[in-house]
Amino acid sequence: MAHKANIVEISPLVSDTASFEKSKALSQISIQECSNVESTNRPKEKITLSESVLLSDHLTEGKHKHYLTRRPKFKNIAYEATIFAKQYVVVRLREIRLKTPYDTLTSIGRCNHYCISPLYNWYGQNDRILVTAPLSQVGIRERDQSIKKVINCGSHNYAGLYDISDAELALHQTCLEQLPIANTAAASFLHEMLSGLASFFNAKSCFSTSTGYQSNMLGIPAIAKEGWLIVLDEKSHNSIFTGAYSACADAMKKFKHNNMVELRRILEDASLNGNYTDVLHGTIPPLDALSELKQQYNFVLYVDEAHSFGSIGRTGRGLLELWNDEHPENTLSPDVIDVRSGVLSKAVGALGGFVCTSSSRFDECLLHRSQALQQWSDPLTTATIVQTLRFLKQPRRLERNLHRLKDISRFCHEELDRQGVHVYGDQHLNHLPMLPVFGGRPSKAAELSMVLRRNGVVASPISTPAVDIWESRVRVLLSASYTDEDVNSLITAIAAASRQIGLKKRTRIPRQKYCYNSEEMMADEDENNEMLKHLNCLIQEQVRRLPRLPAISLEIINAGMSAQHQYGIPSGTSRWMLGTFSPHLSVESLVAQLTHQRSALTYPDSGLGLMSTIAGLCRPVLKTKRHYLLFPSDLEAAGEEGLRVASKKNKDIVCIRYTDFETLRKLFVSLGASKKIYITIYIQPSKVNLHQLAERLRGHSIRGCTLLLDINNDTLSNLDTMSVARLQNLLSARILISSSFYSEFSMPGGYLAGDES
Repeated sequence: MAHKANIVEISPLVSDTASFEKSKALSQISIQECSNVESTNRPKEKITLSESVLLSDHLTEGKHKHYLTRRPKFKNIAYEATIFAKQYVVVRLREIRLKTPYDTLTSIGRCNHYCISPLYNWYGQNDRILVTAPLSQVGIRERDQSIKKVINCGSHNYAGLYDISDAELALHQTCLEQLPIANTAAASFLHEMLSGLASFFNAKSCFSTSTGYQSNMLGIPAIAKEGWLIVLDEKSHNSIFTGAYSACADAMKKFKHNNMVELRRILEDASLNGNYTDVLHGTIPPLDALSELKQQYNFVLYVDEAHSFGSIGRTGRGLLELWNDEHPENTLSPDVIDVRSGVLSKAVGALGGFVCTSSSRFDECLLHRSQALQQWSDPLTTATIVQTLRFLKQPRRLERNLHRLKDISRFCHEELDRQGVHVYGDQHLNHLPMLPVFGGRPSKAAELSMVLRRNGVVASPISTPAVDIWESRVRVLLSASYTDEDVNSLITAIAAASRQIGLKKRTRIPRQKYCYNSEEMMADEDENNEMLKHLNCLIQEQVRRLPRLPAISLEIINAGMSAQHQYGIPSGTSRWMLGTFSPHLSVESLVAQLTHQRSALTYPDSGLGLMSTIAGLCRPVLKTKRHYLLFPSDLEAAGEEGLRVASKKNKDIVCIRYTDFETLRKLFVSLGASKKIYITIYIQPSKVNLHQLAERLRGHSIRGCTLLLDINNDTLSNLDTMSVARLQNLLSARILISSSFYSEFSMPGGYLAGDES
């Protein structure tokens, strides 16, 4: 049955907006007549949808559709409209130029381009390009290239430790010059960090990963063996689901967020429960109920402390400490949590992750899984180790900052509630340092983020699929580094922006001002000096133990230190969290030029990048009946991991292994004769001669083909770009090039280059 469209929204921020007649035309798409239309004063133009193309109908179980229609007289112009059909319908219509058609292969790709990305950056007008260190305030580049200082509500600087002194920068410079990578030669330096984290959580052992995402790819597959059932909170982070897909468990089930009744029903057959500490939604799991269920059903409790480590609890020890702080009459034993994972990119401001366990039964399996991950992951940087030890060696400063953070959080929740602004989450947890500010439908959350930016606050909009489509929000992350003036300006900006776009009514309730005792924030010089002395001794001792390393170019060192001075050390402000730093865009532009491709995307870990690329390629291709993926029999470990975590639901995706060059050629020729099929080929140029491949495949082009060239174990200078271009032309193929900065420059990270779609 068609739903009545009682809301039609036309973007006021796009230069080419639409008139009432265009909106009426949209209502003809199996949806009844639209009402309450916000139209513009532009001349009415009639368009037809006879050439409409359904772009995406998979999002939120088919409740979201996106249409693109061409205007008959002007072939290079199209109107695109996003239609959300549930109880309400939201239509966003804009005119776009089709100089270079965006021809994605999958419905997910089209949805991201036409629906998710435009709302995230408000159709290109809310791109967040950062030009200073992400402290309590951050410099952001405006569209006219001017720099504007705004309150930073998008970083994860919960504990306020992102600001580093000149003495601390000097330590990082020493590491950059003499100890850039914590490889096997720097094992004792890494051991110091791991033993510190284990002691912090009163755990028996701790293992590190190169990124926070990989921490759950270490923890969950390590302990979930055959015969186990994994039970996950439905709002768990994507990395937890990835870890579960990679595990050898027999089955996986989900329960509604924090719903202990449903969990109890499932646990009759459960052996493992992975539960996400969902502080970003303003909630935490009921540990007392979980403890009771654990005693009854004897399962293993796995907790992700990504956003709770260093941000909640009196001393930053996360969920269990917070629970015991809040329930002194009903404290829980430390062994209630068997395994916990965490990230270093949030409160610590480094790049990496960890898994701790208080149970010796998991030591061996975690060690085995950690060694397997290290085979295809980049090593940690010593900058990460320095940042983590700096965090751990200042307990008094951390506790002092978290006391202020708790006070700021409580004030913000209470004052926004008084001003009529709805913030998601449990009311009794108003001291959590996250403000998921109500936006309603996706376009309103995106508009709220844009208006907040105009009012001097930068924060990211969050919408489907991360949250339900009608529970879109702007994620405001608080920091202990805020001044009292920052807190008061933040409350004023949120209340004004919500009223400005119609999310709240004007109130006459007088504003209360925030004031905190500044004497409680006095610096502890002795603790800071002890920390610097300890770290300096560790670094110098490690340098003495290392074999003589090749000298690093002075130009590279100076460039690195210059970037550190301008942009800071922390990585808790990376893309999709708040914005993108200028050097990030510059690196991607240079990679695209060097690979002779249109665009490039960087990853914090090369193995993770390759895994994600292969998992992403294992999807149905639009307008084809079957998608064949050809992989070598000796596929890299990261590639095998990508195949394990890829979706197994679609039977139209077929993976075939080839053993040598001739087998690959025969497979391509035989499959190419079929109709409505698509072929993706994984090739390592170091093992397959691209020039010979181009010669042998001459005359065997097909309609759809992607070549993924993996040069992770080689250097870009050895890539035969002429043969790549020839293959692309002969096969009418799309080219993807995956490589590692570690193999090129002995630096962590990787990239994927290709066309924009």
